[in-house]
Amino acid sequence: MMQLYKKYLFNIFTKSFLEISSVFLSLVFILSFLEELSFFKNTDVGIFYLFFLTSLNVPSVIFEIFPFIFLISTQFFFMKLFNSDEILTFNKFGVNNFKILKVALTTTFIFGLLIVLIFYNFSAKLKFVYLDLKNSYSSDNKYLAVITSNGLW
Repeated sequence: MMQLYKKYLFNIFTKSFLEISSVFLSLVFILSFLEELSFFKNTDVGIFYLFFLTSLNVPSVIFEIFPFIFLISTQFFFMKLFNSDEILTFNKFGVNNFKILKVALTTTFIFGLLIVLIFYNFSAKLKFVYLDLKNSYSSDNKYLAVITSNGLW
């Protein structure tokens, strides 16, 4: 059975992770939408099509910046604990800093595993559809292949 302080720390970390993820999601969506708007400025497409293309591209961009999201979430997690003096309270009740760090590491590992196993497949499929749709509007077929760190796709 999970101890109460572990549940509490898990909830705080999850909350900070979701807050930071939502901030980055909104920023990436806005920037991707502006990029699509720039690409289709001379083409007669509707605004909903731009939103659709942006929605297809956003998960793959979010997947690429997840390491930074985890880093910033961890910083906000510890800042909340330090600012509210909960670190001292935990230390007085026998929970040392290593136990707190262990909860954060375990939570990060679980989230990372879920992201790699589930979210990556989802975002890769959406990216394929995105590139296929965007290539139909490109005259030089430059969206037919993508060069990534894993090679040419």
